[in-house]
Amino acid sequence: MQSGHHRGEVLMQTPKRTQFWLLILSVVVAGSAGCGPKPAEFAPPSIGQREGVQRYLALPFDSLELSKEQNVLVQRATMRLLRTCMKWSGFDLAVPEVHASRYPKNATLLGWLGSHQVEKYGYQGPPDFTEEMSAAARRESRPIVIPAEQEPVFTGSVSQYGGKPVQAGGCDGWTRRALNGGEAHITLPRVASSVFAERGFQVLEQQAAERARSDRRFTSIVRSWSDCMKGRGLHYSNPDEAQGDPRWEPAAGSGTGPSAREISTAVADRDCREAVNFTGVLRYLVAEHETEVLDAPAEDDPTAAIADLLRTRARNAARVPKDLRGSGLAPRP
Repeated sequence: MQSGHHRGEVLMQTPKRTQFWLLILSVVVAGSAGCGPKPAEFAPPSIGQREGVQRYLALPFDSLELSKEQNVLVQRATMRLLRTCMKWSGFDLAVPEVHASRYPKNATLLGWLGSHQVEKYGYQGPPDFTEEMSAAARRESRPIVIPAEQEPVFTGSVSQYGGKPVQAGGCDGWTRRALNGGEAHITLPRVASSVFAERGFQVLEQQAAERARSDRRFTSIVRSWSDCMKGRGLHYSNPDEAQGDPRWEPAAGSGTGPSAREISTAVADRDCREAVNFTGVLRYLVAEHETEVLDAPAEDDPTAAIADLLRTRARNAARVPKDLRGSGLAPRP
């Protein structure tokens, strides 16, 4: 099966190297809002690009989301339920081990290079960095590679397999409903209906980030960053371009580690981000737009409903036994 993003309970693809300073989510955003009103005083926090400042990467939505430990609980239950459902149709689905990621979940979104150890690893980061950083941003969700012969049962593209009925939405849909306590009916503003509600904060977070990136206060910082890099003899218009430079790809796939040029570029990039307070400004603006959502009238703010759904998932995940044999938990026709 050709790998790709799957919109259901898990991602059906192998993790790839993180290249961009802003997380690109596997969601379909139907539209984006323009910049909101500017506050009278612009006083972003100063956030450096070194270890020790992780707590300053927190955003307003974080207080409504599950903790890292709760997300791990949900993902472990997800894997057990998926295996049980697939086994019912005669498949032995291989699922990844779920453990707490080592990195702050907002690091990629906020362009923070503090965990990369750029002096040694350049943009590649330490061993398993890409997988761990991606898991943190995805709330501990880890991709599953679905063999082609198992895909119809996993996704529900067929109604029967091997004489047995296949659940609506496949095992992916059955697992989602088991954790959600049924179908979740939450409308996400300006978001395609194919995006499931349990990913709501990731969608709203991305919308806030897009608005922040288009804000003149941020574009000014990006220009300052570019000028700083030019002072180092490096010509990039933004950090995305530097981090995604195709010259770094051969080193990333060769197993030989980053080139000296990649390391020197990443070090200069980190220093310039720190000099212009890149992450501090971006964090301030994303937080500003997230706060606008939280302060909106209740009928226009889906965050409380999403938070309730996430807590329902955590409660239901806690009830899923480690060994499902004889538990009575099985797909029903």
